[in-house]
Amino acid sequence: MTFNLNTIRNDVRAKARTDGDVCWLFNAHPMIRNRALTIGERVDLLVNVFKIKRTNALIETKGYYHARGNRHESRRNFAHDIAGRANGGRVATESDVIDF
Repeated sequence: MTFNLNTIRNDVRAKARTDGDVCWLFNAHPMIRNRALTIGERVDLLVNVFKIKRTNALIETKGYYHARGNRHESRRNFAHDIAGRANGGRVATESDVIDF
């Protein structure tokens, strides 16, 4: 599958209602999900392509990383932790690679 930002942007914008939705749909998109990109690279794409605030994109992407793509689990387990980690665990850094 080729990497086409126009296709990704159109697919995500068609389904998303909030910036949080954009972040999760972007990270779960097959063209993104199947690539081993670091958190920083994903955040940069969200900021540049979708014009999302960097702090919001970073929080949502870290939540995606720690919940392994399960948004419902992320909301349940990480609701009160702005760093996006479960039970005070290690905080994800921008150099961590998401490859699951």
